[in-house]
Amino acid sequence: MADEKRPAHRLPDVVVEAPAEDVGTASLGETEEEAGRHLNLGSAIDEVPGVATVVRGAGANEPVIRGLGWERVSTQLGELTLHGACPSRMDPPLTYLQGSMAERIVIVKALDSVTYGPFSTGGRIIVDPFYERADSTQSEFGGWLAASYESNRDGSRGELGLEGGFPNVDLRLTAEGLNYDDYESADGIRVPATRRTGSTSLSLGWEPVADHRWSHFVTYVQEDAVEYPSLPMNLDESEFLAYLTRYTVHVDRPVLQQVEVTLGAQRVDHVMSNRGKPNRAIMEAETPSETRSLSGTAKLHLALSPDALLIAGVDGRYLSRDALRTRHMVSSGMTMHDRIWPDATQWGTGAFGELNLALTDRLELRAGLRADMLRSDAAAADTRGLGGKTIRQHYIDNYGPDAEDVSDNELLAGGNLLLTWRPTEVWSAYGGIGFHPRAASVTERYFAFAPAPGGYLIGNPSLDVEEEVEIAGGMEWTSTWLDVKLEAYHSWVDNYILPTTIDRRDVNGDGTPDLVKGYRNVDAELYGGEISLVGKLGSHWSLPCSVAHVRGRNATTGGDLPEIPALDVRVAVRATGGEVRPWWVEFGARLADEQKRVDNAFPEDETPGYTLFHLRGAWQISDHLTVEASVENLFDEAYHDHLSREAAMAAGDLAAGDEVPSPGRSFYAGLIYRF
Repeated sequence: MADEKRPAHRLPDVVVEAPAEDVGTASLGETEEEAGRHLNLGSAIDEVPGVATVVRGAGANEPVIRGLGWERVSTQLGELTLHGACPSRMDPPLTYLQGSMAERIVIVKALDSVTYGPFSTGGRIIVDPFYERADSTQSEFGGWLAASYESNRDGSRGELGLEGGFPNVDLRLTAEGLNYDDYESADGIRVPATRRTGSTSLSLGWEPVADHRWSHFVTYVQEDAVEYPSLPMNLDESEFLAYLTRYTVHVDRPVLQQVEVTLGAQRVDHVMSNRGKPNRAIMEAETPSETRSLSGTAKLHLALSPDALLIAGVDGRYLSRDALRTRHMVSSGMTMHDRIWPDATQWGTGAFGELNLALTDRLELRAGLRADMLRSDAAAADTRGLGGKTIRQHYIDNYGPDAEDVSDNELLAGGNLLLTWRPTEVWSAYGGIGFHPRAASVTERYFAFAPAPGGYLIGNPSLDVEEEVEIAGGMEWTSTWLDVKLEAYHSWVDNYILPTTIDRRDVNGDGTPDLVKGYRNVDAELYGGEISLVGKLGSHWSLPCSVAHVRGRNATTGGDLPEIPALDVRVAVRATGGEVRPWWVEFGARLADEQKRVDNAFPEDETPGYTLFHLRGAWQISDHLTVEASVENLFDEAYHDHLSREAAMAAGDLAAGDEVPSPGRSFYAGLIYRF
């Protein structure tokens, strides 16, 4: 249910499921639930231990959970799996989502429930958008106005929200706009980083009769003129539209307890070009691309006994992606067209069952199984691509005759077991094991031979299914002076889909060998853990800290996996006070170790460590008005994160191949008026 006292414009609680809802939970930023200084949910989740983000442009954060990223992490709006529309991954789905539109965000780091959808070897992020009041028998409305400013990017942001409802009707409406410019690093390097975004969302819930609820959610986002120094193109415009509806019936029967049906749809239209890139005077390039997806889920909750609940159901989904690049040579007037996603589609259907069993008063078992049938195809594989060859012929040239067949039917079956033990009210532990298969994504299969950062990229239709065996465990302990959470995991992945260099040859005829990247199946191993501690020094002081580490190993070659985040340590001192006018202040630091375990064939470079400090706070100065402020990168540290990608071309003060530095010192201030 919604919390009427929660600052509605901010990010709601981020529940870290590891993996059960009531095991291993934590809140982002503890009590303040900051989101004002975050551009979107993508940048906000980077504060969760065990979660990192790949950054190709400021604000375009793509999640990596415990060393597994790319499309291994499923981003969901309820049961609807979201997809970006850029073949070069300009728009990870979280960049379209704001904290104000979410009722709850669940980050699943291990052993996810089979009821959530097809398995994701890297976990999943689930945004629940449905607003529901604790008491919907009355007519009431409230809302908020918020504005903020960030100095380094001369960035401004405004937000309007309205929530409440009538008897048996719940309503929340939000609108937001932001305008951010370039930033400077601590050593004075200007980095292109403009971003213009507008968004609106509506959540509507209705109880037509007792024990029935029909919920709707729709959101629309438009982005304009977004710059990406790590990519050969910038975003001209992107339109994101998603709709989700759910009908739930609570049934008063001995066995059947609840029936739930959910339907969802997503549309993204995306246009990128080399506007602002140094090759624009020679060649004008533009790529309109699109993504369409549908989903449907039906679930039954069955009480087999007072101690046994079975959740069973079926689901289905459809995804289509298409992208056509136009290249116009200025000097000759010649125009060429290249299919990047060759009218690629994936259809999937699944069935699942999950038994939740209370073995004793303190011991619970969750056992789940699911099976999915997936069909993938590329209808335009025989259109012409680079060099006049068909896209299919390029697949064969790079991967052999097995890549000729672009149509594939795959059966994926897996499951997991989770045991949870709660010996006391303040102590709990869990452990489990799972087998999770993941089929290759549209980009991994079908990306047509085309220029990409550092060279060229081509998908591989002959990729095998990733198969992950995962064990995970953890414990939590709470006392009056210390809260402790420990988590550990180990995964073995057969047929891990590795983005890597597959060839070096002269593709463009300039006499210099070009880097050709693609995808290969290898075996991989990942292991690590997270520790979170909160020391409580009386009623007004606390010391939150966390440590997260992951090791990713290519078991086929004995080398390292790419895009593995470095050891990450976060510590802070927090003071809170004010019963009538609450306030809090935090001084904290983030320490990232150097990362020397890299994959040169990805390719990626070693990264030095860094230490960042921040000062943050907020004060409710009246019944209706709250002020927030922070200084990020307090001591103006020059650094770049290991998961930030290199400059693809000269941009701003960057040369091609330069590491893109992160922002220097920045001041943030925000006001929130609630009514």
